[in-house]
Amino acid sequence: YSVLIRRMLQQMVKGLEVQIVHRGVSGELAENAADRIKIEVGLNTPDLVLWQVGTNDALSFVPVERVEETVRGTVRWLKVHKTDVVLVGLQYASEMARDAHYQSIRVALRRIAQEENVIIVRRYEAMELLEKARRADTAGSFDEFE
Repeated sequence: YSVLIRRMLQQMVKGLEVQIVHRGVSGELAENAADRIKIEVGLNTPDLVLWQVGTNDALSFVPVERVEETVRGTVRWLKVHKTDVVLVGLQYASEMARDAHYQSIRVALRRIAQEENVIIVRRYEAMELLEKARRADTAGSFDEFE
């Protein structure tokens, strides 16, 4: 998605030079990512951090309060260090639609984004919409990349 994100940012802000450095770690919990983000910001001073957070914490049953504390604290730390942040929320999985803990983490991230005045990409809702469109496509013409 790095190429797509770069293209979108450059289209939104004409003349913007965009360099994306992917530092994601698959399976990482918010606390570990928060520590790593602080190190990366200290070393590289990015203007913007896109932080995909919450799915692994939800699946690992990390207490909601702990996730909230970690994410909120890191968002505030980034602000102090003059680094913008966009949160990218949980992945959609139909099996998790009724899981109370999964949904609690999802709601907590949205609340943090609102209270801290940062953007959140509501990935869950986007993926859910794509899944519904795919199921409704009886002609087999649905392409999620269009």
